[in-house]
Amino acid sequence: MKTKFSLFLIFLFLFLATKGSIPQVINFTTKDYNGHSINYDIEQDSSGIIYIANAYGVLEYDGRSFRKIPLVQGKSAISLSKDYSGKIFVGSSSEFGYLNKDESQKTHFKSLKKLIPGNKEINEVFDTYWFNDAIYFACSRTIYRLKNKKIEKVNGFSKTSLIEDLAFLDGKLLYWESGKGLGEVVGLNAKIILPDSQTESVREIQLINDKYAIFGSFGVKLMGNSELPKQTSSILSNADVSSVIKLNRDAFLIGTVKRGLYLMNSKGKLQKNITKKQGLQANFIRKLFQDKAGNIWIAYNNGIGILKWSSPIQYITNAQGFDGMGYSGIVYKNQLFIGTSRGLYRLENWKNGLQKTENFIKVNGIPEGTINYLHVANEKLIICQAAETYTLEKDKAVRISDGSWYGSWIWKTADKYDKNEGFVGTYEGIERYLFKNNKWIYQGHIKGFLESSRVMEVDAKGIIWSIQGNKGLYRVELNEKRDSVVSLINYADNTIFKSDDFNDIFYFNNKIYITTFQGMYFLNNDSLEKDTSFGNIKKYTERARKYDENKLYGIYQDQAYLLEKNNGFWEVVPSEVSFSRSSLVGSAEFFNKIAPGTFLMGTQEGFALYKPKEIKKTIPSKCLIRNIEIIGESQDSMLFFGKPKSPIELAYENHNLRFTFSIPEYGISNQIEYQTQLYQNKKHSIGWQNVKEVNYREFTNLKEGKYIFEVRAKKGNVVLGNETYMFKILPPWYRTKIAKGLYLLLVIIGVYFIYSRFKKQALKFKEEKERELEIKEKLHKTEKLEIELKNKDNELAYMALSYTQKKEMLATLENKLDVLSKELEHSEKIKVKSLKRTISSSIDDESNWENFQIHFDQKNDNFFKKLKDIDSKLNESYLLFCSYVKMGKSNKEIAELMNISVAAVEKRKYRLKKKWGLENEISFTDYLRSL
Repeated sequence: MKTKFSLFLIFLFLFLATKGSIPQVINFTTKDYNGHSINYDIEQDSSGIIYIANAYGVLEYDGRSFRKIPLVQGKSAISLSKDYSGKIFVGSSSEFGYLNKDESQKTHFKSLKKLIPGNKEINEVFDTYWFNDAIYFACSRTIYRLKNKKIEKVNGFSKTSLIEDLAFLDGKLLYWESGKGLGEVVGLNAKIILPDSQTESVREIQLINDKYAIFGSFGVKLMGNSELPKQTSSILSNADVSSVIKLNRDAFLIGTVKRGLYLMNSKGKLQKNITKKQGLQANFIRKLFQDKAGNIWIAYNNGIGILKWSSPIQYITNAQGFDGMGYSGIVYKNQLFIGTSRGLYRLENWKNGLQKTENFIKVNGIPEGTINYLHVANEKLIICQAAETYTLEKDKAVRISDGSWYGSWIWKTADKYDKNEGFVGTYEGIERYLFKNNKWIYQGHIKGFLESSRVMEVDAKGIIWSIQGNKGLYRVELNEKRDSVVSLINYADNTIFKSDDFNDIFYFNNKIYITTFQGMYFLNNDSLEKDTSFGNIKKYTERARKYDENKLYGIYQDQAYLLEKNNGFWEVVPSEVSFSRSSLVGSAEFFNKIAPGTFLMGTQEGFALYKPKEIKKTIPSKCLIRNIEIIGESQDSMLFFGKPKSPIELAYENHNLRFTFSIPEYGISNQIEYQTQLYQNKKHSIGWQNVKEVNYREFTNLKEGKYIFEVRAKKGNVVLGNETYMFKILPPWYRTKIAKGLYLLLVIIGVYFIYSRFKKQALKFKEEKERELEIKEKLHKTEKLEIELKNKDNELAYMALSYTQKKEMLATLENKLDVLSKELEHSEKIKVKSLKRTISSSIDDESNWENFQIHFDQKNDNFFKKLKDIDSKLNESYLLFCSYVKMGKSNKEIAELMNISVAAVEKRKYRLKKKWGLENEISFTDYLRSL
């Protein structure tokens, strides 16, 4: 009997593990966060930052990157809690304290152990709770309370006490003491309120239907007389419960050591089991935590995980009994049919959800291959398979095409023909079907059109519009029998339409729309017109499809977005439907409304089930500045690890900055786009600039001035949060106010100096001019005097010459009278004699010569006296000759003055030079002029 019960439990476990859709799971390994593999607890501060108690300290995660915060002596962080202000308190091994930011906004651990009175040796602080304006730290032997910066022990415990859990429920701080039961802490007193001496290894205390429930290695147990289903407790005891969180009044998520997660309702029924097979990193879960956005955080024994529990998108994976990628899906006769790359599958008893379903069952009668399209026409399920077209008869696929393997892309019925006529797009044209005798019957290929028709629509007039990705948009008009083409027009030949591999066509608001890279077009009486109401968001219309009667969804830059019309223009609206296009099936994205409020999307791993719901409004996250760094030539330096409390002033040499930012929105980092702008001195910047693929912005060579840096995070066209920060770049020292003042002073001094210098130079110039004029005047006077002296010299020379000539002439005359007197009579001789005496007295008169000598000596430093000292025998003729040489007369001039030949002049110089004993190399003229 026991063996049968165990087998039943195993079967039940396997059933739970494979049933229903599951939320998206995001896992982090030690390579992602650079810490220890073991994680114990998780908390979130008021800004949205997540903190993880790790065996190597505390990890800080902002949605983009992790930071490690070490504890004292590298101790492990075991438990976390926050107070009303968002401050994080940490319980560790023999230590507790809180996280605090320094001036650089770097987070540090600050110990409170010194505040413990008496013996400060404590055990591991396994639980930490904020309650009634105080923080409680739970150890195995006692509980400490921190209030008003004072730590005190809670009374009621002894050295033998074994406290196993601490919980805040129903406005009370509860604890479980092994061997005693459930207790309550009131102020500084602990008291057992529900005794239980039997139950041990309690890990969690919860409130189920207003009754206390305890969880642990034993499973789950309600306090009092009430009981939960035995199989639930048995499954959980085998799984070994480690953590429990209450999602709402009727739902509890249970983490276990051996079997991952369980979802349990308030009646104790296990509804879902999520294990490693469904995407968890491991089945060993230490702690669960729900953040303010509804995400479930998992502290694994070997990593960290995020379960997107509140997301309206749930996933159907291959673990639920099917293979392949998701291509199509539809609800037909209360069954969910899905078409994959491997075939057709059905899920019985579909009730607008998967919570009460079993595995998918493969539909027989159809070979393996891609199911391109599923459609219900006249209450018949149409199956467009890679090779043929099928319908479903008694849960078996039956081929209705002719077996020619033309393929089957899509099925369209024509309203004009009362939906009793259907058309199938194939690899080579279009096939026609008629509905007779409650079944669809193949009518053959339509003649005159052989283009591939993967994308196709039929308008109200019965005209077929077919798109061939790389050729164009075809208007196919049929004859009355609809078996051949009477008119074929390719709009790519003569219109603005450009074909590409991503054109699509669909009905919306009674119009046929065609999507292109250039925007959205629609048909208006066979005329192709561009829809200008999409305006600036036309880029989001790539691969647009109908979402519901009022909305479209489109894909842009690998993201899917919802579009809605507002005041005549389309705009992007917030929606949880956004997800990475990389998870879709490339170029064959599938999105279909399969039930009211339920949509099915094909993915690489299967399908995503989307159920729009009213999202609980929460305070929007704030975009956070996480780092401010100085960019250096060889090495960068960190200024701040967050937004400084006040504006900073930076030296000019630090004008190359990097701002790193993030928004604490988790699990969607690949969908977040950041934009920044920078204002200087309150002047408008060039506008918001996109930051591509990174979460930082660098600014280099910033000029001095006041700046405002702004950053915002967007998801699609929706702003999620923003942040602003002001800072100032100081001018270089040579552009400071003091420097400018010094420059002005230097300019003034310089102007004064230049003025003084110019004034001095002007005065000096004036003086020089006056001196120059004076010199010129003196020079003029000197020249005049020299001329006068020269003239005097010449006069003296002529005077001496005249004297000499006169004396020579008188001597000659006297000689001639002597000759004449000899021939004359006595009376006449007396007259001649008298005349001779007159002449002799004139010859003997040396006053002129003496005057000449005196004047010449005065002018020439006693020249004649020096000559006579050299040669006392020089006669007047030689003295006069030497004076001419002294005066610088040339040989020719001397010869003319003395009435002798030039040769005679040279002979005289030679004789005198020889007589005076002058050496040959000494010039006679230079010698005389030197005297």
